[in-house]
Amino acid sequence: MKKVRVVMLSMLMVLLCGGLGQAQQSVATAGNKVVPPLIQFSHVATDEGGSSLSGVVSITFSLYNSQQGAEPLWVETQNNVQLDSTGHYSVQLGITKATGLPTNLFTSGEARWLGVRIAEQPEQPRVLLLSVPYALKAGDAATVGGLPPSAFVLATPLASSADSAPMIVTDMVTSSLDAPPAGSVTGSGTTDFVPLWTGASSIGNSVLFQSGTGSTSKVGINTTTPASTLDVKGTGIIRGALSLPATGTATSSKGDSSQPLNMVASAFNSSASTAVNQTFRWQAEPAGNDTSSPSGTLNLLFGEGSSAPSETGLAIASNGLITFATGQTLPGGDVSGQLGASGNITGISTNGAIAGGSGIFASTLSAGGNITGDNISAEGTISAAAASITGNILAGSIGTAGAASFGNVSGLQTFLENSSTTQTLTLQNFDAPANDVFVEAQFNNASKAIVWTDALGDFNALGTKSAVVPANDGSMVKLFAVESPQVWFDDYGSGRLTAGAAAISLDAGFAQTVNTAVEYHVFLTPKGDCKGLYVTNETMTGFEVKELGGGASSVAFDYRVVALRKGYESVRLPVTAVPKSTSSSATAQTR
Repeated sequence: MKKVRVVMLSMLMVLLCGGLGQAQQSVATAGNKVVPPLIQFSHVATDEGGSSLSGVVSITFSLYNSQQGAEPLWVETQNNVQLDSTGHYSVQLGITKATGLPTNLFTSGEARWLGVRIAEQPEQPRVLLLSVPYALKAGDAATVGGLPPSAFVLATPLASSADSAPMIVTDMVTSSLDAPPAGSVTGSGTTDFVPLWTGASSIGNSVLFQSGTGSTSKVGINTTTPASTLDVKGTGIIRGALSLPATGTATSSKGDSSQPLNMVASAFNSSASTAVNQTFRWQAEPAGNDTSSPSGTLNLLFGEGSSAPSETGLAIASNGLITFATGQTLPGGDVSGQLGASGNITGISTNGAIAGGSGIFASTLSAGGNITGDNISAEGTISAAAASITGNILAGSIGTAGAASFGNVSGLQTFLENSSTTQTLTLQNFDAPANDVFVEAQFNNASKAIVWTDALGDFNALGTKSAVVPANDGSMVKLFAVESPQVWFDDYGSGRLTAGAAAISLDAGFAQTVNTAVEYHVFLTPKGDCKGLYVTNETMTGFEVKELGGGASSVAFDYRVVALRKGYESVRLPVTAVPKSTSSSATAQTR
């Protein structure tokens, strides 16, 4: 919009019409020269960027019968137009023409649009001439067939100087509104306000205010200090879609985000003793650019002061799944629902419980209450007061302060902590596995069992079974278990002969673990000089030790009793089935 100057006094119309009538009657005795009509026009010259020009320029003026398109009805170029330091200029349209501005351009009463082109720049948006068409048409009403009434009087015409001053229309009104009704226009306006028809023939200020020109123009609604292209002071209702289009068109190398939606708060910084803007920005961003399934996310950005807003980490995917910022906590309440059947949830920490179907977490999952669900995985830690998960768990580490029951657990580390009344770890198998293996361990992605127990609780290992104990130098040394083709239990003791004989009773606890009804073995070691020792009278509860050759010494001795474990009497070098290969990611299977 161009600046609009409204000077619509009723006397203007009267004087203008009278001036036109008098001008058309002013005829020189030699040649009948009609005084040319002119229009005074004032405006501001700017470059294509909206900055004011200065100096001397060439300006071309064109009149049209429409706001856009069409060929010009009249064209005039004025060279050497002087501009002041702010770009303002004032010219008389028609001054370069011998006949001035043709009055027949306005006698139809139709609207006329003026186009202005500064030097070689593109033509500026056309402006509507409001008062001039009606003033010229009123002047034409004083003629007959375009001639003054004196042309039809049989008398000597009135003397008139051919050099009389030209008729000049001194005021022009521009607007983008429709042409006003015929008759006088009243009212007044203020510079830089867009005019408003306040009545059938009166003009006043609207709530629209424009500052600047060209591409740097700013329009305010209910404000005279607009801070942006459009600055609205007050509420708004939009009864349709509010679109924020993309900032560009995507290519294979990059996508383009939407225009942003900024919301700004002001907070006082006590250290800097100044107010600092806090800017939150929502914007749609491309995802999966240059793929067969491109998508987008709605992201929250934040910037403080003059800093440009940057990503917070909070985003909403096209399927509604939310990615939380790192360190997100959900105080108080429980988290429930379908926790990410696809895609990632970056992390959830809550004082309540976490319950849902499937959850996939890109970082840590922790809950002050219970974690329950089907399949839950986390790249970080899963920790809870208690947990009950019927499906699969995949996590860097798993920790529960209370009871826990899991489905298939796969991860790097598992930490379990018992209470004063419950055991640290309980593994319970409700279904007999096809290969009779209850717990199986695989290492280094070997895809085969290294350690396992069968359904009877028998422990098997492809390596050795050892105890590790500290040495005096602080190192840890390994002691190997004694292996045997049969299942033997050992017990040790000491005794002393009395008159060459001693009766030894088996330890009652030891006797309950072995089957002494079948053969068992006793090995003797004398602790002094004697003829030798032997075992006799073996029963289920004990045996006798005597000195060889009828000796009657009182020598001390040690003994070792080796007996078969009860229930394993017939087991000797059994053939063991190695468990079938399973997924290397599963370290424990329970239900």
